[in-house]
Amino acid sequence: MLKKFKGTSIYTVLRSFYLTIKVFLNFQYDLVRYLKYSTTLNCKTQQQYLARIIAIYHVIEKGLSMPKTRTGFGSAIALDLIKYIEQYSKLKYDLNNKHIHSAYKILSTYYKNLESNSQHAFMIQSFLSKKPAEQANIDGGCTEVKREYIISQLNQGFEKLANVRHSIRNFSNKDVPLSIIKKAITIAQRSPSVCNRQATRVHLIQEPDILKSILELQNGNRGFGHLINKLFIISTDIAFFDGAGERNQSFVDAGMFAMSLIHALLDMEIGSIPLNWAVEKSRDIQLRNLIGIPPNENIVMLIGIGYLKETTKITVSLRNDLESILSIS
Repeated sequence: MLKKFKGTSIYTVLRSFYLTIKVFLNFQYDLVRYLKYSTTLNCKTQQQYLARIIAIYHVIEKGLSMPKTRTGFGSAIALDLIKYIEQYSKLKYDLNNKHIHSAYKILSTYYKNLESNSQHAFMIQSFLSKKPAEQANIDGGCTEVKREYIISQLNQGFEKLANVRHSIRNFSNKDVPLSIIKKAITIAQRSPSVCNRQATRVHLIQEPDILKSILELQNGNRGFGHLINKLFIISTDIAFFDGAGERNQSFVDAGMFAMSLIHALLDMEIGSIPLNWAVEKSRDIQLRNLIGIPPNENIVMLIGIGYLKETTKITVSLRNDLESILSIS
């Protein structure tokens, strides 16, 4: 039908209308699947329950790894974790799953951080008294790592570098020079991008008051945000993408760039903490207005950086078994 009007103003209008509807229907496709299979509305499957349990226990892990861990922090979160594990158990799902064992270990560590006579301590102790037999090779919570060990693993091949890459929440007060930052970004520019369009942008924040204001919007850095030396905002320019099929491509390109940047920084002995930008539109607009990020850029994530301290606590962050993520056809 469109061919009939090709070369006319009617063709331009009809084509624009057609492409708009096509993009809308594809975003609708994403929306329906997201609402159906995510945990936004409720939990129905074992995988959904495990997803919530992992997300909640990692919040506790992060609290345990803070530079200064408050006694009794996050008690409501701990009780929420217990609720989900109990529901998981009632549905007869596999209690031998490694993430369930890790959750119990994290709760056991957390229990030691509570005042023994508190109501929450009693409730958690009662729950832990019925826990399944522990698996010795499964851990959870946090551990200490020395800067000297991390540095020793660098320049030993990519596998060693990847294995010592941890999210750092306790940086030294040493300033990261701009020369290192520019070099790391240059290395990250070697990351693949769709059709080599190189749409990723990096906004470097180093002014302390602005950095503090941005971290208050992010709201996932309490307890350590004040230690971040400099902050990257990773974004992508939507102008480089086209049509319904590329509606999510900007996030893919930025994600690959961000991981390259994190590894490049570690190779130069700089620690980092990826910070998600999972916010509603009001905060997104606030951040844009704060530092002038234009509306044609998708804000994808934040990365806090700084030099490593001599010793720092890191989360265990248990990884899945290879067999659970690998599918071979």
